[in-house]
Amino acid sequence: MTDTTSPRKTTGPSVILVVAQHKGGDGKTTISRLIGEFASRQGFQTLLLDTDDQCSLSRRFLKMEDNPADIQD
Repeated sequence: MTDTTSPRKTTGPSVILVVAQHKGGDGKTTISRLIGEFASRQGFQTLLLDTDDQCSLSRRFLKMEDNPADIQD
């Protein structure tokens, strides 16, 4: 598929969306995943950055093994 026929939207302004909250367990990962998957399925180039120590978002899209030494109580 050439760039001219690609369904991906590669032109236009970039949008940066940040989902942040200090409190844990309030759905930041879930809402980030849903927005990212929606944008990607609509044809937008999408980049999700997971800076959480638990790497929950990364595990959704990448094969990652749990390291028992990293598991907290």
